[in-house]
Amino acid sequence: MSTPDLTAQQARLPGVLYTPLAVSGLVCAYQFLPGSAPRVLEPAEVPLALASTDGWVWLHLSLTDRFARSWLSELPLLPEDARELFSAADEPKA
Repeated sequence: MSTPDLTAQQARLPGVLYTPLAVSGLVCAYQFLPGSAPRVLEPAEVPLALASTDGWVWLHLSLTDRFARSWLSELPLLPEDARELFSAADEPKA
């Protein structure tokens, strides 16, 4: 199986110069494509799956991991208000 050229897909993701071997705080990831059963993604497959225009991706991340929160806050595929929510500091409730 050949490895696809990731350059175009990675241009839409944070960290455009590499494909990470791990996504910090990633618990599990699934890709849902039309007409197919959900597929478990390996961490290195996440960037390419997110760049795909087919189907959608479910990422379960531990938000206690500051690197995961930082990664989410920079992910251009998320709406601005969602990115702001992930980057906001937790404040204790009074």
